[in-house]
Amino acid sequence: ASSGQVGADDVRFHEPVVRACSAERRKFCHDTPAGDARVLSCLAEHSSHPEMGPSCAAAISHYQAVASSDFRLDARVLRACRSDIIEKCGNVTLGGGKVLNCLVSKEEELASAECRREVHRVGETVTSDVRLNQPVRESCAAEIGEGGVCAGVPPGGGAVFECLKGNFTRLAGGCALSVRGLMQVQARDVHYHRPLRAACSEELESKELCGADAHHEPGEQMRCLMTKRDDPKFTPRCRRIVVFTLRRQVGDIHQMVSLKRSCADDLATLCKYDPR
Repeated sequence: ASSGQVGADDVRFHEPVVRACSAERRKFCHDTPAGDARVLSCLAEHSSHPEMGPSCAAAISHYQAVASSDFRLDARVLRACRSDIIEKCGNVTLGGGKVLNCLVSKEEELASAECRREVHRVGETVTSDVRLNQPVRESCAAEIGEGGVCAGVPPGGGAVFECLKGNFTRLAGGCALSVRGLMQVQARDVHYHRPLRAACSEELESKELCGADAHHEPGEQMRCLMTKRDDPKFTPRCRRIVVFTLRRQVGDIHQMVSLKRSCADDLATLCKYDPR
């Protein structure tokens, strides 16, 4: 094993995290045992909490950036997804976060339930912040760098992703391809769309609105938000981002998850549509 892989799943081998996050570990993860990346995952889950100190947040962000750059540095993915990586992403170049992005894009096709759970965890990370998504960050370097259409946009909270999507028609080929893949993944699962989840947190928790669809088929919560967007109980903030997202999706069949599933046979027979 490489030096990076040794201890990748144990917080005790991550000195910067241990040093910066002692108070946060006691506060948020006091009953979480070390090993199997449990403490690291616990701290990452609380990284946006108001009581998370800036030093700990920075240390966790660095850990996530390293882990999301190569599946071999994520012990839980490496253990759970060996067979699925060979089967579904065996032709993908190692490093640069490419295999992880491949797994996220093919999450529904993965054979192992444990692998799907770990990939979902990774998916929430790499779609939350451009700094944690190396393929998008590298392919869109010109667009997010100095002089680019998204230069100066704060990187956290998915803001850069939203800027890139909003300027999709102005993106260069490689960047446009990466951003289209991101939009397709987000259309499948609201957990991969941090700005929408933040804006629609009440609607996604309310059983009267879309909370009841929390464990339904892929795309169902997104479909629910779009179907019920004019409900008086919807907040204006949620309605705005849902309408904006809907306008983008109607122009791309790849993002219309519920329609693709409901009309799969007709799309294949009448429209010669290949979902791959």
